[in-house]
Amino acid sequence: MAQVRRVTTSEEVLKYLYEIITKTRKDNRLLVGASPRAAEHLLYASKALAFLRGRDYVIPDDIKEMAPYVLAHRLIVRADYEIEGVKSEDVIREILDEVEVPV
Repeated sequence: MAQVRRVTTSEEVLKYLYEIITKTRKDNRLLVGASPRAAEHLLYASKALAFLRGRDYVIPDDIKEMAPYVLAHRLIVRADYEIEGVKSEDVIREILDEVEVPV
C-alpha cells in the first residue's frame, strides 16, 4: 500500500475523475450518485491498477477500467428506471462514454 500511495495523478486526470463523479450526482436516472468517499476509493483503485501495471502515475484508462467496479454498488437507480431494466453499470458506462478523456 505504501508503494501504491506514491503513484501520482495529474491535475487533468483528477478533473476527469471529478467530472465522472459529478455526472453521477446529476443523472436523472439515479436517486443517489457517487459520494466524495466513492471518488476517493476510485482514485485509490486506479492508483493500485497503475502500480500493478508497472506505472507510477494514473492514466484515464485506469479510472475508466475501475469505475464500474468501484461505483456500481454505490449508486441507487430510481425505481421507475429500474423497472425499465436500467442498471447502475449501464449508467456508469454511458457516463464514461460521455465524459471527454484528457490527452
